[in-house]
Amino acid sequence: MSLKKANSSGAFVRYLLAIALLLRIGLFIFSIWQDTTRWPDGQLRFTDVDYDVFTDAAKAMVAGRDVYEARPTYRYSPLIALILWPGHYVFSRFNLPASFYPAAYAFGKVVFIVSDIICALLQRNIIMVEHPDQQKSSQTISWLVGIIWLFNPITATVSVRGNAESVLGVFVLACLYCLLQNRIMLAGLLFGTCIHLKLYPIIYAPAIYLHLCDPTKPSVFRLPTLRHWYFGCATLASLLGLTGAGYWAYGWTFLHQSYFYHFTRVDFWHNFAPHFYPIYLFEGILAINSTNPKEYYDPNLFPYNYMPEWVLDAFFQKAMLEKMYKLFKILIMLPSLILIVVLSFRYWRKQSFAWFAITFTFVAFNKVCTSQYFLWWLVLLPPALAHIRSPPGRKGELCGFREGIGLPPTAVNRGFRLAALWFIGQAFWLGFAYLHEMVGPPYWGRELWLALWAASCVFLVVNLVILKCLMCWIEDGSAINSVSSKLDVVDKKSLTTRSQVKRNGNNEEDGVRKRKIVS
Repeated sequence: MSLKKANSSGAFVRYLLAIALLLRIGLFIFSIWQDTTRWPDGQLRFTDVDYDVFTDAAKAMVAGRDVYEARPTYRYSPLIALILWPGHYVFSRFNLPASFYPAAYAFGKVVFIVSDIICALLQRNIIMVEHPDQQKSSQTISWLVGIIWLFNPITATVSVRGNAESVLGVFVLACLYCLLQNRIMLAGLLFGTCIHLKLYPIIYAPAIYLHLCDPTKPSVFRLPTLRHWYFGCATLASLLGLTGAGYWAYGWTFLHQSYFYHFTRVDFWHNFAPHFYPIYLFEGILAINSTNPKEYYDPNLFPYNYMPEWVLDAFFQKAMLEKMYKLFKILIMLPSLILIVVLSFRYWRKQSFAWFAITFTFVAFNKVCTSQYFLWWLVLLPPALAHIRSPPGRKGELCGFREGIGLPPTAVNRGFRLAALWFIGQAFWLGFAYLHEMVGPPYWGRELWLALWAASCVFLVVNLVILKCLMCWIEDGSAINSVSSKLDVVDKKSLTTRSQVKRNGNNEEDGVRKRKIVS
């Protein structure tokens, strides 16, 4: 790349980042107004309730109190409270007047917004590292990151509302970037930090293990190498160090709230997972301390009156229900565990897509699935989509715009179709959830619960269809790449042959001329 192109590319990136930052500043100003006016009903806030939890924990940390006792619903790492600590520390340390408190309160949001922008830079760097030999211009990569992340209203709104997912996204992307750069020790330290912040990044371990293996030695392909030991030791050092510091500061409460609680969490409200309804039924029946739950259970939610008596006698005993519930919780974990291993083995050579597919699957099949979980895979979507190569020669509407930004028209068409499918599936669920919350089961009865459960099943199928399409397009792109490489080899051979023929012909002509001159 020439110096002129590099300068223009850097200016274009700064231009996109400036627009994205202005978008978030506008949302930030709107959040202040909305939180003050509570328009239109006097109750609706823009700021996430979790941000108030973070704020109370940070103020407790400044005061030297236990963050988990100050806010019992704080079930995060102390690092999140530490991020918000500087703003409240300055406000408390210098005894600033109350008029300065909004600035202290907003400090955490500023950190989350900056983390949001850093995620975009890391996404761009990951794409450039994974595709160094392809003709992907810097402008095309920047547009890909911009459309999916920087100008995405979901990502911008989540960070401005005060959700800390962007901070975790920075650590996840930084870990992936260091791994691709073969900075093994640093990647391990970041990986341990990711697991400390949220437990779910442990699902990347199989893909990372395969990436660190030596592919040139098939006989020892799955055996650990020195790289594995470096990465594992760095991960353990980071994870155990942060865990030890948290335990030293807050004791057993820290371990329970940060780690153990999430293993036993049961949430059947505001939950996209189709498991919510069976969990609700199991929890509802077992909550009644009786060996004959049918006398106490709501007939509008479960039609046990229509079941044979022998079924009720066999399965509606408390001991049997507890066994069935334990078996159910084990069975719902199997799809995620199996698919994580399968996807790791299938796409470990494409690390960013492997991480995305694993996260997408984990969120779809998790027993708890809320809106913030979508950020876990959305932060990996731009590098994952960069692996898709569209067939040439296909065009459609808005072709001029798509070609102008450097994105293949086919890729844009596919992306719009999948995005529309995903939003339709989500809107279908949200419609029934609205009826459930605002209208209420007394007006709909058991049918509303069943409709909401069916919408969750439909949304799960939509997610699986989207993942299957992306996997097919990845494989199609690999096939196109292999065909292109073969065609390049053929072209090189034909060019070599033509040059040799031309060279031989020139030599023969020179020989004829020399003989004529001699004669």
